[in-house]
Amino acid sequence: MDLLLTFTLLVMLFIFIQDIKYRAVYWWLFPLLFILLALLGGGLHQLSETTEKFISNLAFLTLQLFLLMIYFAIRHKKIINITKAYLGLGDILFLLVIGIYLSFLNFVLFYVASLMLIIIFELIKSKLLSSRNKKIPLAGYQSLFLCAYILVDQFTVRLNLTNDLWLLPFLNNIV
Repeated sequence: MDLLLTFTLLVMLFIFIQDIKYRAVYWWLFPLLFILLALLGGGLHQLSETTEKFISNLAFLTLQLFLLMIYFAIRHKKIINITKAYLGLGDILFLLVIGIYLSFLNFVLFYVASLMLIIIFELIKSKLLSSRNKKIPLAGYQSLFLCAYILVDQFTVRLNLTNDLWLLPFLNNIV
């Protein structure tokens, strides 16, 4: 395992630990992770491709946040700042940051799969521990899942999370 990958994984593990322990993450970890993931995903060698996938992921994330804001505005019959009560700024920043690394389909797959796993985990945890803590360390859990996702990519089946080629055969079978 090279130094860049090791340092990237350590930063994500630090995000996980901080979010679990404090439900907050140091702000400077996000720009650091952004730089590390940009370098890990191809760096300056593939600048136009990296920029294109980041813009696609940013558009998807913006749409998701906009739809979430509309949902809560309709539900509460007024405009709601979703970062005040429902979604932490660190959660949004983490998703924004990983958009520089993951290709569009990998980003969507990671986003949906991680949210589903987190919901299942939190439901099981709340039943077993009878905990009433409504704050979910989303960035922390997603950081841990991304570590696992990257390790699977690096050490087993070569998924190549920076492009969608490995996902296209699955999509062709569905369509």
